[in-house]
Parts: sequence; structure tokens; C-alpha cells
Amino acid sequence: MSSESYEHKAFQILLVDDDPSISTLFSAVLNHDGYDTKTAENGSRALQVMAEQQFDLVITDLTMPQIDGFGLIEAIRQDDPSLPIIVITGESSEASVQKALDFGALTFLTKPISADELRFAVRKVARGANDSGAKPDRVEESPGPDMSTQVAPEFSE
Repeated sequence: MSSESYEHKAFQILLVDDDPSISTLFSAVLNHDGYDTKTAENGSRALQVMAEQQFDLVITDLTMPQIDGFGLIEAIRQDDPSLPIIVITGESSEASVQKALDFGALTFLTKPISADELRFAVRKVARGANDSGAKPDRVEESPGPDMSTQVAPEFSE
């Protein structure tokens, strides 16, 4: 086991997406990297799961049935204003990005999302939490061209 995997082994991530293939792929990537993940198919289910367990990070889609990503972010912020939230979505309008950030999202990733983009965003959050013990500030949206990890197929809706 690498030291990086050991470093964030207990980091708990909730993945919220109504597309089970996205949740399954993201979960597999993050589990492989040593993170503990749970999935929920919509905002309602995510809130139920969060009532039973604490998470260090929530990664949520915006467009979902029942409670959408905006509603989920709003509900999370009422309970925990500092919980990091990464938004993933196929809808990348400037208005959606701004609304998600205004609601309290840490960063915004637009589908299709590569495994490297996902890893980069999660590592920034995990390292920020591990370094300071506090919730991290907003992170950059893209990893830049000099990433050392192997590029994996992109994930999209």
C-alpha cells in the first residue's frame, strides 16, 4: 500500500448521482486510491445516508430526481456549513456554475470527467483537511498539464 493511500484511508466520500454507471466508476477509482466511498442515487437518499454517517466530502451531480444537487447543497449547508462539496454535471452553463458556487460548492467539474480530474479535485480536498484539520478552501477546477498519474478513460453521462 502506498503512503498516499494510507494517508487518506479513512477519508469518507459520499457520491451522489442518478446514473449508477457514473457512481460505480467514480467509486471504483476512489476506492482504488484508498478512499472510503458510499453512493446515493439522489439528494433525498444522500440526506438519509448522511443522517447515518459523517462524511469528509460530498461529490454530487446537479440534475437528479426528487432533491436535485442545488437542493442537496442547500440542505447540507444548513446542517454543516464547512463540509466540502464538489459538483459534477453535464450542465456547464455559467449560471449553473455560479449558482452551485453561491450555494456553497467548493469546485465544479463538467462531465465528461477523467479519472485524473476526479483524483486531483479529491486529493486537494483530502490534503487540505489532513494538513490543517479544517475544511479546505475552494480548489482549482483542472489539474494542469503536468500530472504524473496515468490518464484513464473519461466518465460521462
